[in-house]
Amino acid sequence: MDPIDTKPWWASRTIIGQAMQLISIVAGALLGIQVDPATQALVVDQVTAFACAAVTLVGTGITIWGRLRASRKIG
Repeated sequence: MDPIDTKPWWASRTIIGQAMQLISIVAGALLGIQVDPATQALVVDQVTAFACAAVTLVGTGITIWGRLRASRKIG
């Protein structure tokens, strides 16, 4: 598999969706809370968007920090 085509496990909609499904099952069993599929899909979309934004923000911060800490000019 080409490393360019990979993504971190936590950015996978499948993993997020399964985590939400597990949480809804546990919440339903322990607390009597029911989460419908539309709400699960909305939460998955929001978590995915947040994860992408967080990764972008961290990447930008590392880039700026790396350039400020650099000891040589870019050639």
